[in-house]
Amino acid sequence: MTVSSFWSIGYASPEQRQNLPADERSDIYSLGCVFYHLLARSAPLSSGITEQHVKALQVPTPIKRILLKMLAPDPTARFQQAVQLRRQIDLTQKFELLPEVFLQVTERARRDLFDQGHIEQSSTEAACRFLLEELGGDDPKEVHISLERNDIRLLTDTLRLLCTRDPASSILIIKAIHVPYQPQLEQQKNQATPQRFLWQVIDQRGVSQIASQLSAGLGATLDTLYKQLATHQVAAQTEKKRRVERRDLTKTWEAVLNHQYQVLNAVPRLALSICHQGW
Repeated sequence: MTVSSFWSIGYASPEQRQNLPADERSDIYSLGCVFYHLLARSAPLSSGITEQHVKALQVPTPIKRILLKMLAPDPTARFQQAVQLRRQIDLTQKFELLPEVFLQVTERARRDLFDQGHIEQSSTEAACRFLLEELGGDDPKEVHISLERNDIRLLTDTLRLLCTRDPASSILIIKAIHVPYQPQLEQQKNQATPQRFLWQVIDQRGVSQIASQLSAGLGATLDTLYKQLATHQVAAQTEKKRRVERRDLTKTWEAVLNHQYQVLNAVPRLALSICHQGW
């Protein structure tokens, strides 16, 4: 109620602009404006976002439907609660068409899984089945991914997969599989970026069988992934550098203040004695 009369041009709901009562649905409208800004890469017009603006976005149809419902001029036509919006977004994400990424299981990866006790039979087929299940199968899980030099590090709930790109076939070759200490794994996840792909786990024979089917789209998917990871890595390094600079600045000021405190303490003090005399 306190801030109901304060709003940003281009992001305020129609009822706010008309000085009418605002509620949760008004916040949903404003959030829709923020989503539009992110997807359109330009701020909403002061006159508001129209249906034509949303339909012109280069995004999947389910996303457009969500935006149109969030940005409905009539509050009764919007999502009535934020939890409804969240469920719709989760549902849309679950059934979105994900880009494919192929993972090739090597002998080293198969041996790692067998030695760690993840598979009972030391076969590449068993290793492929286990990894596909670890990655979510037909319902792919969100996997945290980061760059380690020029290699890609895939972090699942329990495993760390070290992969390298095969430029000839546009697939990721699993070089090694580790079972890191859980706190260490969680720390590495916090430093990585979450991604969802339709994972395809194959062996060397599978690479030969699908070689003719591998298209330029697979290479483009990996190109985009590497660019995203490189951008994330630069941003993380920049933030780390800033934290170090802030910490060094804090230490410098602490040293200055301590020195000043010592200087003040070294100054001789004049003792003042007050004598109380009776009447």
